Amino acid sequence: MGLIFRQNISHEFVYMTPDMYSENRDSLKIDIPLEFYIKNDSDENYDYVETVFYINGKYISLGNYKNIDKNTKGVKYDEDWHLSKGKSDTIICHIKKLYIDIDDAKKVFKKYVINKDIENFRDSAKIVTYRQFRKDFPEIIKKNGKES
Repeated sequence: MGLIFRQNISHEFVYMTPDMYSENRDSLKIDIPLEFYIKNDSDENYDYVETVFYINGKYISLGNYKNIDKNTKGVKYDEDWHLSKGKSDTIICHIKKLYIDIDDAKKVFKKYVINKDIENFRDSAKIVTYRQFRKDFPEIIKKNGKES
């Protein structure tokens, strides 16, 4: 055996934020919390667990995502992540490089009655849990390649 990875459908919230550095306002950043259960089912201890992400075949660099330990809510850096034999862990991954186009964002804001000017807001909008968002907008999930 070895390490067992399973993606869970998270109860964490989806957020949307404007991309402050983009000149083009045709999309918003969307934080879809990816939740993974990891179990060490081997006879050895792992002193280093590395996560690597690709979106549409493109590598996502370490600075563009972070893993959060679901239990402690602390950041889980690869080099500090140990997984002893028989132990398990659950992480929530937040990728900073996911976008939703303005037309889809307008549909989301309307559905969940988010009272913000989508063209001009500068903070973040807390939407709903990923579990609910996935039910309501499977086409947006599919566009971002997050279908499990």
